[in-house]
Amino acid sequence: MSSKTGVTVIRYTNANVTIDKKCYSYPKMVVPPDMSQESLFNEFMPDCIDGLFDGYNANIIAYGQTGSGKTYTVFGPPGCMANAAKGLYGTSIYENFGLFPRTLLEVFRRVTDLKSSDTPNTYVM
Repeated sequence: MSSKTGVTVIRYTNANVTIDKKCYSYPKMVVPPDMSQESLFNEFMPDCIDGLFDGYNANIIAYGQTGSGKTYTVFGPPGCMANAAKGLYGTSIYENFGLFPRTLLEVFRRVTDLKSSDTPNTYVM
């Protein structure tokens, strides 16, 4: 909301966001507020994880206004990581996990699979 007029028009698509009449484009997508943690993970992380296993560095940049949900997107709701550290979710994907815990669980799953199927090599984390 604008402090001058009291009104701000915001529209977004998968490739840009328009604030009033100014359009900002992004290389991948603007994440809509109703996108689930699972859908967000499935959209972004498989290619990053594949690249990681191919020997590339991988990162995700969460950019946005204070209070817009960056920490929630990366880690999950408040208390989620603390509960995970207490072992309350085991090694299952908790539905509100953000990108970070989902990615860690997937990386560990893939390393475990490699250890059992690729016995001549050693995998260490």
